[in-house]
Amino acid sequence: MKRILCLICLGLFFSSFAFGGTWKGLNPGVSKKTDVDRVLGSPIKEVIKGERYDYNPNSQDRSRISIKFSKNTQIIESIDIYLKTQYDKSQYREWFELGEPAKKEMDANGNLVEYYLPQKVSLHYTGANASNPVEFFSHFAPAVLEREKVAKPSPQKKVPEQERSVYSKPTPIEPPRVIPEVKMGISYIGIEIQNLTKEVADSVGLTEGAGVLVKSVKPGGPAESAGILPGDVILRFKDTWVTDARILSELVKSTPSGTSSPVYIDRRGKRYHLTLVVGGLKKEDLSLTPTPPPQEIPKSLPPPSQQARVQERQYYVAEAKQALENKDFRKLRRILDEGLPYYPDSAALWSYEGAYYFLYNESGQFSFRREKALMALKKAIQIEPSGKCYVNLGLVYANMFKDYSSALDCYEKAGDYVLSYPRAYYLMAICYEELKYLHLAVSHYEKFLQAAPNDQYAQDARNRLARLR
Repeated sequence: MKRILCLICLGLFFSSFAFGGTWKGLNPGVSKKTDVDRVLGSPIKEVIKGERYDYNPNSQDRSRISIKFSKNTQIIESIDIYLKTQYDKSQYREWFELGEPAKKEMDANGNLVEYYLPQKVSLHYTGANASNPVEFFSHFAPAVLEREKVAKPSPQKKVPEQERSVYSKPTPIEPPRVIPEVKMGISYIGIEIQNLTKEVADSVGLTEGAGVLVKSVKPGGPAESAGILPGDVILRFKDTWVTDARILSELVKSTPSGTSSPVYIDRRGKRYHLTLVVGGLKKEDLSLTPTPPPQEIPKSLPPPSQQARVQERQYYVAEAKQALENKDFRKLRRILDEGLPYYPDSAALWSYEGAYYFLYNESGQFSFRREKALMALKKAIQIEPSGKCYVNLGLVYANMFKDYSSALDCYEKAGDYVLSYPRAYYLMAICYEELKYLHLAVSHYEKFLQAAPNDQYAQDARNRLARLR
C-alpha cells in the first residue's frame, strides 16, 4: 500500500501548483472570542470565567487547546497548544525558526517560559530550564511582553536559588513604537511604514500581513541609499520575515548601526533583494530629527539599480514541477531553497516542499521527513485552503503517520474537489478499510469505480472490493 500511496501522491503533487504569530487564521492581539467560536466551535470548558476557555483539539497530535482572552475586550492574549508528545527545544527551533528568546521568566510553578520575537511564540517547559521538554507552546499577543510578572513558585516545586537569580525578575522589554522613520535607540533606516491591511494588500497584489508598506523615505537616509522607494513592500529584513511594523521596528532596534543587512522587497509584483547599511544617530539627535514630509506613492516605480531582479514566481513553480516530474530531487531542493525565501506566500512551492520530503528517502530520517512534510503542507493550506492541498495533507497523514482519522478529516475538507478528482474516493476507502469501517470502505470503492472505471488503480479497487464482499 505504501508504494501505491506514494505513486498517487506523486501524481497529485504534479497537479497542485495552482496559485505562513497566527493559528488557523486567529491572530492574538487582534482576533476576538467571536472569531474563535466561529473557527473552532463553542468551547468545551470554561476554565476561568470570561478569560480562559478550552476548545476541542480536533486532532490526533494535540491533547488540549486553551485560549486566554482579555477580560474587558475579549481579544485573544494567547493560544496554548498542548501536544500529545512532549518535544525538546530543538524541535521547536526547527518548526518555528527560533533565534534567541526576547524574554525569559518563571511561571507560578517555577517552570521556565521563553518568549520569542518576531515569531510571537512562547515555549513553556516542564522544569526550571530549557533542558526539560516543552509542556506546551503558545501563540501570543505582543502586549504580553509589556507586562511585568512576579514569579510565585508553588510550595510543591521550589525554584533553585541560581535559577531565581536569573529569571525571577525579568527585565521588561520596551514596547516597540511604530513612528515616522523606523529608528529605535541609535539605529535607524529612515522610512515611514504601515501594516498591510487587506485593502492595501489587495492594491499591491499581496496577502494581508505579507510585509509592511513603505509610505515615505527620508532623503539621504540609509533606505534611500539602498534604493528603497515609497510604495515598496518590505518582505524580509536580514533573516526574518516581516509580517507587521512592530517586527521591523524590533529588528532595526537590535541591529547595530553600520551593519550591512539584506532586505527583500516587492515592487509592484516584482521582487528584489537589496543591501542596506543601518544608520546611526546620536541620542540627542533622536528628538531633533524632523519627520520627512508625506510623499506621494508613485503609480509606477523603476527597478532598483543596486541588484538584478529575482526570478518570477512562475519560474520557480515551473522549475519545481519539472524537477518533480523528472524525479530530480536534488534540483527540486535547489529550486525550493532559492524560491521559498522570495515567495513564502506561494502555496505551490510549499506543496512541492511537502512532496520533496514525502517522496525522497534521502532527505533525512523518516521521523524528520514526516514532520517537515506535515509542516510544509499545513503552510500550503494556510495560504490556499484548496481541495488539492487538503488531499495532499491527507496522504501525508495516512502514509507517513498512519493516522487514518486525520487523513479522512482532510479528505472531507477537500469538499467538491473530489468530484473532479475521484481518486480521492479510493484514498478514503483505504482509510476506512484500515479503520475497520468496512461498509464505508465498500461504498467508497464503489463510488471510485463508478466515477473512474478506467483509472490506473481501478483494478486494485476491484480486488479489494471483492475481498471485502
